[in-house]
Amino acid sequence: DDEEDEDADGADGMDEGGSGKAKSKSKSENTTDDDEDMDILLGDNAANEESAGASADVELAMARAEHLTARRPLLLNRVLLRQNPHNVGEWIKRSKLYMDLGEVDMATSALEESLKSVIARKSVNGSPSSLVLTLVDIHEKERKDVDASRRVLERICSKNEYDFQDTEDLAQCHAAWVELELRQENWDMALDLARRSVSGKIGASGAHGKRSSKAIKGLAKSLRLWNLLFDLEESLGTVQTTKDAYDRALEWKVATASHVLNYATFLKDHKYFEESFAAYERGLGLFPFPHPGAQMLWKNYLTMFLERYEGSKTPR
Repeated sequence: DDEEDEDADGADGMDEGGSGKAKSKSKSENTTDDDEDMDILLGDNAANEESAGASADVELAMARAEHLTARRPLLLNRVLLRQNPHNVGEWIKRSKLYMDLGEVDMATSALEESLKSVIARKSVNGSPSSLVLTLVDIHEKERKDVDASRRVLERICSKNEYDFQDTEDLAQCHAAWVELELRQENWDMALDLARRSVSGKIGASGAHGKRSSKAIKGLAKSLRLWNLLFDLEESLGTVQTTKDAYDRALEWKVATASHVLNYATFLKDHKYFEESFAAYERGLGLFPFPHPGAQMLWKNYLTMFLERYEGSKTPR
């Protein structure tokens, strides 16, 4: 019996010893995992750090990791721009990422860099004018620096620093400059800019050669700019300057049937009845049947004539 008791006690001791070794092994594995995580953050020397300075190193490593995570979209964006520096959408996205981080100066710097990197004829995922308009918007609304916005537009519209492929892109920039001055209540300057944009006299030779010159010359036929000019002339100009603008559009054959109708109505409202009829006749000469605008012009012309003379005068 005594021998059996001793054997049982020995077995119990072996069980306890084995359990203790297993626990020790599990604890050792957990410690190893923790050490490996620390090595990732701090480097190979982290395992030997047991002093009070180790806590500061951990905080620094965590701050670096958080900083890297926060800037991950910017790093990915930079990779995409290196693959294709003419991606307009990615440049605008880059400026927005900087704005989200509160780095306004970096946002404007990115857009300035984009104007030097993006070649208009190779641009994708957006128009080059959107780079200019975004830059102007940041200066005006975020930095509250209207003068900086004006300088950007002056470089683009007057000094032709960017080589636009499409006239409409350049027209958007000119229209943005006019609208900027309107927001600042610089009425005379806005009207002067609108007149100059369609004058055909901007930059006889572009800063970038024939392609830029071609885009600039096309401004004189931009409906966007002519519509803007007509609106400003009727609200800010005189009757004579408004007539001059419409007459020039008719002479250069850039006016539409709607422009003719607006011109005739403007003259009628100011009691220039005969000139109003003459405007209709010029318009009908430009838009004869079967042009879609011919019916509209004839209908309004005859209706106005009959209202004016009530059958007392033979239609011309």
